[in-house]
Amino acid sequence: MGDGVVPGGGVALIRAQKALDNLQLEGDEVIVLAIVRRAVEAPLRQLSDNAGQEGALIDNEVKKRKGADGYNVGTASMATLESQSENSSADGAPTPPDPAPMFGPTPSVRADW
Repeated sequence: MGDGVVPGGGVALIRAQKALDNLQLEGDEVIVLAIVRRAVEAPLRQLSDNAGQEGALIDNEVKKRKGADGYNVGTASMATLESQSENSSADGAPTPPDPAPMFGPTPSVRADW
């Protein structure tokens, strides 16, 4: 995928979180590490919460899985996300997400006053 768009981006961050496990930190660095760990989990938790699921539960379930297995917000189920990417067109170029599911229908605006 191009332009930094990856299927299951929240899952990709959870997988990258393992790189934090081997850090040897002391003092305030330990606190910063805890903040970074929480920040890395935030996108997946928020997506899950927005889909009406408990973000912490989805986060824990994704952590039990490997690779591209993660939570598909669109189907509200666990799935292999690589094959389900909806973020690219036929030529591989990223397509912007449709904001309607997030914000509801766009109201009509009259501009004839």
